[in-house]
Amino acid sequence: MFAGNDTTTNLIRNEMLALLQNLDQLWLLQGNAGLIGLATEGLSRYDNPVQETARMVNVHIEIGGKVIKAGELVMLCYTSVNRDPKQLEDPNRLNMTRAVNRHSAFAQGIHHCLGFSGPSGISDSYQRLG
Repeated sequence: MFAGNDTTTNLIRNEMLALLQNLDQLWLLQGNAGLIGLATEGLSRYDNPVQETARMVNVHIEIGGKVIKAGELVMLCYTSVNRDPKQLEDPNRLNMTRAVNRHSAFAQGIHHCLGFSGPSGISDSYQRLG
């Protein structure tokens, strides 16, 4: 099974870069290994491992006054979904202590990333930063 290869590679690369660009959050994580779960969610939301994906609509639907017909292709931009100020306060700031951190970094439902191993899968990478 190859699921998760690209997403895991992108996840680690994006998250390491985000930590190096937000040293206060890196230091916070280094000082508290108990934050790894929240950190994984926060970092995944902050810079998605997958930026966009295409989906074919299977039923007619209206979104924002625009009708999308069954069979049409739509592009989903995870980055804009995860930076929606209606869903999250100060969405452009990396905050690894944020308890409510709704995001779509790994999709949802039947499209959920099969290769996502969760916080335990990348905790070793964070521990090596210490």
